[in-house]
Amino acid sequence: MTGGNSKQQIVSIDAKWRVLIPVHMRHALMDKSDKKVIVVQGGKEFISIYKPERWNEVEKSLVKAAEDSNNMEWLERVVLSTAAEKSFDQQGRVKLDGILVRRAKLKGKTEALVIGLKDHVEIWDYENFESQREAEAPYVFNVVKNNSNNVREETND
Repeated sequence: MTGGNSKQQIVSIDAKWRVLIPVHMRHALMDKSDKKVIVVQGGKEFISIYKPERWNEVEKSLVKAAEDSNNMEWLERVVLSTAAEKSFDQQGRVKLDGILVRRAKLKGKTEALVIGLKDHVEIWDYENFESQREAEAPYVFNVVKNNSNNVREETND
């Protein structure tokens, strides 16, 4: 999901925990013949959606890292056990499992923030994302500033 498809959008969550994924993100996540995706706990308080092929790669990488650090059981309990194959419905919605809704602090919410990233989509509670964003903003903006200074120096050479 690169280029113009990477963006943030507020979407609705219905009472059955179905989330509408914007069409450009949805198309980037699925093959034309298959509407299946993998929905999984992406971090402590957000949900990730992957193409099945990409999830297989991510899962292998996580398992390798967990085995190397002797944390395999917790990885299985906390992340891998939440991975579920889902399909988009006719309206482009995906149904979230209750445990993920709770962990992402989306229970009782009617909206979520959907973020299209390079190879997956994240679903966040907007307020939670904003508080995390504010905490990380000084670091992020410093990286942006330093990178833009480096680019300016390269173009002036």
